[in-house]
Amino acid sequence: MKSLERKRVLAHPRFLSPTLARQLRSEFDSAFRDARDSKSRRLVWEPWHIEDQYSLLRTPAARFFEPKHYQALEQTLLDFGKNQLGCHGLSPPWMSLYTDGAYQNLHTDAPHGPWAYVLSLGPDRPIYQGGETVLATERLLSHWQRFTMDRGQELGDFFEKIPTRFNQLLLFDPRIPHGVSRVVGTREPRHGRLVLHGWFVAPRPFIEGGLSRSHSGIEWSGELIEWCLRIVDETLGDYQGICNLKFSIMPSGVVKKADLIFHSLLDPSGAPETATQGPRAFYTRLRKQLAQAPRAPSHRTASTLTLPIELRRE
Repeated sequence: MKSLERKRVLAHPRFLSPTLARQLRSEFDSAFRDARDSKSRRLVWEPWHIEDQYSLLRTPAARFFEPKHYQALEQTLLDFGKNQLGCHGLSPPWMSLYTDGAYQNLHTDAPHGPWAYVLSLGPDRPIYQGGETVLATERLLSHWQRFTMDRGQELGDFFEKIPTRFNQLLLFDPRIPHGVSRVVGTREPRHGRLVLHGWFVAPRPFIEGGLSRSHSGIEWSGELIEWCLRIVDETLGDYQGICNLKFSIMPSGVVKKADLIFHSLLDPSGAPETATQGPRAFYTRLRKQLAQAPRAPSHRTASTLTLPIELRRE
């Protein structure tokens, strides 16, 4: 278990291989190197503007990059989604460019998927100001539950700003109000904020090892889910979000270990004292009852099961 704290945001530096990251960046630079070239991929960008909400340039990433480079990018994202999140799909990735005046005001993306991501291809030391990913803090989202007359509060108490870093994947809970601060200082595309972004979707079990090649292993994973859901019903009540578990299964089929990798579970009351109460009760019960978990079919080699459990209010 890494932590019982709810994960709002996770940063993964050096996400792509250095070679692939440089290839993608080089394709973008070459498209904008000659401003008088009217036949290049510079012409695929849509100026997306909704007054007081969004203002930026965007294009589907698949339409911009060379197929072999795009396929490598997509496969890297898919592999990460399955192994780390238990998400087997991606929304079609967008590529967005922010130059002087571009921004996104606060919004949420909950219907699109359980995890949102931003992968930066922009410069590590930008010459522009702004362009940070902005997320509402827990202090703002539970303002009255945390309110005290002891101290005043300022912008940094209410909003977290995360700068972009070249080849860094930023993963966050799309239920959190978020946006992009206004970029100021450059109209040169090659100097702007350049990001790939979208959502990880289709959370479902992912098996590695011996059981991954067994139809009976897939059937067993369904039994394990039912067993987990009974514990969820007993401990998590009205919590909403997604919980990522990883089970270690011995060749004999015994479930040896269960780890809570991370979660975005949230008590709708927003009370600070309940932030870890439900997840702690769930994980404690899970460990205590692990010996009662359905036994997997035996196999010559050990296996692991990544299991995302999504709780949502319909």
